[in-house]
Amino acid sequence: MIRIFLFFILFTIPLHSASIKLNIDLGGPTFGRVFVSVYNSEASFKKMEGSVVKQVFDISPTRSYTLETVPTGTIAVMAFYDVNNNGKLDKNFIGIPKEPVALSNDYRPKGPPSFKQASIRISEGKETQVNLIFSSSKKTAIVSFGGVGLMSSSYYKGVEGVRVLAVPSLTYIGDRVQVFGPRVQAGILKTDRFSLTGSSAFIMSAYKKEDSYLFTELAEKESRVFAGLTAEWRVFNARLSVGREGNGRDVVDKLGISQQYSVKEFNVSPSLKVKKLNSAYAQDGFSMNKDYIPQDAYIYSPGLTVSSFLTDKWTFFLSVNIDILCDSLRESPLVEKRYAYSGIVSISRMI
Repeated sequence: MIRIFLFFILFTIPLHSASIKLNIDLGGPTFGRVFVSVYNSEASFKKMEGSVVKQVFDISPTRSYTLETVPTGTIAVMAFYDVNNNGKLDKNFIGIPKEPVALSNDYRPKGPPSFKQASIRISEGKETQVNLIFSSSKKTAIVSFGGVGLMSSSYYKGVEGVRVLAVPSLTYIGDRVQVFGPRVQAGILKTDRFSLTGSSAFIMSAYKKEDSYLFTELAEKESRVFAGLTAEWRVFNARLSVGREGNGRDVVDKLGISQQYSVKEFNVSPSLKVKKLNSAYAQDGFSMNKDYIPQDAYIYSPGLTVSSFLTDKWTFFLSVNIDILCDSLRESPLVEKRYAYSGIVSISRMI
């Protein structure tokens, strides 16, 4: 029994560890609890999951506390003051903390925190002093301005090359409402594992008569606005989504799955969506004859999104998608290629 106990001790305590003395400056509060977490990787720090040390302290008059058995090497400390005593960090709809937060290295980010800027070096056998100065975020929204490049190809006959368009962009990310260029979305309901979002988007014309000789007999497909709802569930590390968008006549149902990975300073998210077009939508976009309506009209859309805060002010975003037509749409006399791709890249500065 003693051997088993010693074996357990050896493999649960880090072989190389040190201690951290925390000096906490909360400002006004003299009671309550402070939750402290220590992270030793960029991936765990970004998700605020998988901390190597986690401890809760009751606020004391000295405001000085000690963390034992902290793994040596590069780490970052994050702490929050639990204002409502519910045992978790409360955030608004877009993830901005609603309770006072402090980070090591005297780091006070203006956007999502960076592990690199919050990190400190811990040496074995030494006690490291860490000052944690708590502050509540006064920011209720993120506004950025920059440039965006759009590109797309086409699966229609007679439409050659790639369309490229460069335009200025304005992004607004508020607690409930977000604006991404021509798309507006509003949060309706959010929990740790589920969210319900309403959205509205400006959809550009699928084709113009001058694009191809095949379109001369077709009615001009005008640009329009789509609106709808999307429900999203977090299952393990993946996100599953179900949604419907349309304008009353044209309707598309969407089923999607995505997963996010951290690669150094970048968030990388591969995804797959299946879009089902209703008969009116399929007829408008793929039929020359009103008597012919494509059946079981599906579009399969794998994609990849890469984003990063290049600095505290500058952001980078890249999204690439491929639309793959199902057999019934591929058989349309308007279609030459089975797939088309689209992409968007933007660099913005927060203001």
